[in-house]
Amino acid sequence: MKEATTSARGIRWGLMSRLESLEYTDDFALLAQSHNDMRAKINLLSERAKVVGLQVNVQKTKSLRINTRNNEQFMVNETQIENVARFNYLGSIITTNGVAEDDIDNRIRLVKNLNISKKQSCRLDSVKFRQTK
Repeated sequence: MKEATTSARGIRWGLMSRLESLEYTDDFALLAQSHNDMRAKINLLSERAKVVGLQVNVQKTKSLRINTRNNEQFMVNETQIENVARFNYLGSIITTNGVAEDDIDNRIRLVKNLNISKKQSCRLDSVKFRQTK
């Protein structure tokens, strides 16, 4: 994994550094500036996984492209990786247009739903609930 995510193929992050991947426990997202760089990362990840007896689960793997015209499919073990227009990664919604609007709308909706469930649970407990603005 470390070899697949520590090349000079990530996205530019600041003036002198690159962000190669986002990682959290067994979830991670590979990042690349170009299609060729992403293909190389995917191939290296697949090869390194095989060495330690693991394999990439293609059914759980998704491809999301931001600001690109190259629609060539990514492959793992001769199986196409599904392209998606939006993806939920650790609670954040990422979209092909790179705008955070969908993510913000989703977070607002979650908070509203949380407030509704708090009101209902307070009513059930015979406790008065006053919402402040």
